[in-house]
Amino acid sequence: MESSSEQQQENTSMEGEKENETATDHIQNPTDSISFEKLKNAVEKSIQKITSKRNLLYIKEHFRDLYRADSKNVTELYKSMMSQLESMIKEEIDLQIENNKVKDLLNNLDKINLEYRNQTQRKWRPSGNPEEDIKAHMYESNKVEVQQLEKILSTLESQNKYLNERVVTTNEKLQASIQMVESHCSNWHEAANVISDTTKKQLIDMSMNPTIFLQTESHG
Repeated sequence: MESSSEQQQENTSMEGEKENETATDHIQNPTDSISFEKLKNAVEKSIQKITSKRNLLYIKEHFRDLYRADSKNVTELYKSMMSQLESMIKEEIDLQIENNKVKDLLNNLDKINLEYRNQTQRKWRPSGNPEEDIKAHMYESNKVEVQQLEKILSTLESQNKYLNERVVTTNEKLQASIQMVESHCSNWHEAANVISDTTKKQLIDMSMNPTIFLQTESHG
């Protein structure tokens, strides 16, 4: 009974020290989120639960002679061992928390929960009418589809504008070519009215049989 009472006092003293350390940590890190604080407290309790299973009674039972010979130093050694074990476990857990960015994730989670709690808008509930319930979803879906169609329409309008400009340019060139041909034809008609019938006949013969013109030139 005496040993059990001593162990309870030891555990109570160590738990008090841990609580003071936790309070100190909170003062040093006032920006920690509520969820992260809960996680730290849970870790502390879990570590204490693990180390408490290795209580002083185990030393007294298995190292009875040593404990009787120097109970004070054995008790101090036990406290030191448990403190080192807790520190090693805590360091490993803190390292895993830091590597996986658990603190940032929990901070973001608390922000989301806070925003959700501050929402005053009435939460959606099914009305029993599928057509009415699906309207919100269809609105978003149709909105996306309209945006896609607007992009396609904008592309088609740009292409149509480009084609219209090309048609206007082509028509302008065609009209210029027609005017040039008509001008040449007019000049030929004027020339035809001026020259004699004999010259016309010679020109026609030359166009039909160029060799006659060459033979005439050679004889000349």
